[in-house]
Amino acid sequence: MRGGISLGSPRGVKVMVGPSWWLVLPAVGLGIFAGIDPSVGSRPARILVASGGALAFLASVVGHELAHAFAAVRYSVAVKRVVVFLLGGYSEMSL
Repeated sequence: MRGGISLGSPRGVKVMVGPSWWLVLPAVGLGIFAGIDPSVGSRPARILVASGGALAFLASVVGHELAHAFAAVRYSVAVKRVVVFLLGGYSEMSL
């Protein structure tokens, strides 16, 4: 994958995040920010909450794909890497 960012290799499974996430994270953050009532808190506080929500979204997609990879490893299927892109991801496996 070109331009991808490596998030490490938990249990030997390489995790890559594609460059499309530079579009997805701000879009998700802006969506969350727009949904927060301005009377709830200051602008910096709402930005912080929206940023945290966007990162939590990324973490949930990575966690979901890692669950597939760890299940495959448990059943002796070789996993090359997990790739997260746009609004999803996949686990590269080989038999």
